[in-house]
Amino acid sequence: MTNQHTGSRSPLRRRVARALIALTLCSALSLAPGSGRAATVAGITFNPADAVTSAIIVSGGYATPWGVALHSGTSPSWTVPNSLGTRFQVPTFQSNYSAAASTTGLAGSAVTLGHDANFPQTSSNPRDIIRLGWTDGQGIANLSGNDLAIFEAATSEALGVRLHVDTQGWTTWRYTPYERLYDTLNDATATLIDFNAFGIGTSAVVTAIEICNLLITDRVDELIEGALGKGTLYFDGSALYQPGRFSTSQDSWVPFEATKFDPDIQYVVGLHDLAAGSGGAIPAASFALPLSPLFAPATQAAAPTPSPLVLLAPFLVWTWWRAYERRCATGAGRCATGG
Repeated sequence: MTNQHTGSRSPLRRRVARALIALTLCSALSLAPGSGRAATVAGITFNPADAVTSAIIVSGGYATPWGVALHSGTSPSWTVPNSLGTRFQVPTFQSNYSAAASTTGLAGSAVTLGHDANFPQTSSNPRDIIRLGWTDGQGIANLSGNDLAIFEAATSEALGVRLHVDTQGWTTWRYTPYERLYDTLNDATATLIDFNAFGIGTSAVVTAIEICNLLITDRVDELIEGALGKGTLYFDGSALYQPGRFSTSQDSWVPFEATKFDPDIQYVVGLHDLAAGSGGAIPAASFALPLSPLFAPATQAAAPTPSPLVLLAPFLVWTWWRAYERRCATGAGRCATGG
């Protein structure tokens, strides 16, 4: 006798199988970078929806016909959308820049702080600062574990971070060593920021962060190994330790080489869901010199600009003196005589 349920059960099983495959595929797609659900870069899993949405130059930068700009270096393998390089104007002196109109960084690029080989030298000690934040007064709360990830192109270079705590103000600047895992696909290394290290209370909301490049003279106050350290930054060099990084090739902590003081920031994202802040204004914060000279924050008094006459004075005096000497030598004029 033929089982009447056999023919009807087979299509049902096929539909169930297809549904399970679709569910698995949807789950995989939901974890793809840039999908809006979750992404993993350099071993760090995050939700792209928690990435910073605003970016401005606080100090430094280079003058262009369309305003102050920062160099945007390319990172072709970077896959998470809306990288920081797309937020900043590309300088006119970048090799692939067109002077016909203003432009922004290429998709998938990083923004470079400090002196880069493609930059004209503006100062012996350029210091660039960018401020990053979230829309609608939101931010990232201080919860357990790491709270923020800063991704940088290739191996990370020397950078400092400070945080704006909602309704409380700015923290001090700190240096945090980067993680030891390099992501080949995205050409990225992560620096993980734990808000506890900044002395922030539990559940306090950080509504903005600032990142700056370090200078070779900067020092920190927490020992790692030998003369190398991390922690609070002293821009006057008064602390004891050099910022240290771990070299996987040397299997030891080493100081940053002189060529590693121009970090290339790709992407900054919170590691928790966004939290509501008060929506209050974020005030400017003072900064210790030296800064890049072309663009200084309002809280720093600008150096007075000397008048053209003052600048010409040494040349005018020298010219008058040479003419005076010639008159004396030829007897053409009255000259002072020694007694």
